Amino acid sequence: VAARALPVGARDVQGTPFHARYLNATEALPPSPLSPYAVSKHLGELYGACYSASMGLEVVSLRFFNVFGPRQDPSGGYAAAIPAFMSRMLAGTPPTVFGDGKQTRDFIYVGNVVDACLLAAEVPGVAGETYNVGTGVETSLLDLIAAINQGLPAPLEPVFGPPRSGDILRSVGSIDKARRDLGFSPQVSLEEGLKRTLAWYGGT
Repeated sequence: VAARALPVGARDVQGTPFHARYLNATEALPPSPLSPYAVSKHLGELYGACYSASMGLEVVSLRFFNVFGPRQDPSGGYAAAIPAFMSRMLAGTPPTVFGDGKQTRDFIYVGNVVDACLLAAEVPGVAGETYNVGTGVETSLLDLIAAINQGLPAPLEPVFGPPRSGDILRSVGSIDKARRDLGFSPQVSLEEGLKRTLAWYGGT
């Protein structure tokens, strides 16, 4: 395979106020970015397709869903849910959930993302394409916290804050295209990924 670029996109490219459109979202869903961040990610995909078609540079764009794993920063207002929850729970502090906790996400362990990147870099005939990188499985925040509790000596119940404006209620991506074209299949389950991540944050 010739030299190939892999710009990292995001599921935010398909942003829309109509939450139902997020369910099993395929790459064919028309982009509807609602933030400058999402617009920049969509532009990256367009540039990638352009360079693949006209400039002789192979580009494969990857839309990451909710990636987690060791070494994620748990601090800050935009920290991902899993490191934020784990850092608090390991300290004996209940996690804070904004809303009722029934909102869902497609959480994918970082090792699976690495596998997807390697496949996208090596499989021939996919230049100019865009692929979702997720698991295709919905997990609610309440179920996520319950799974983290399985690795703690004593379970912690979440405390609830007001819903965040514009929060997506349900989000999960289809990985059928990546499975078909790249042979991608997540090998590390959510439970195993949480176990590895919790061990890292706990220093064990």
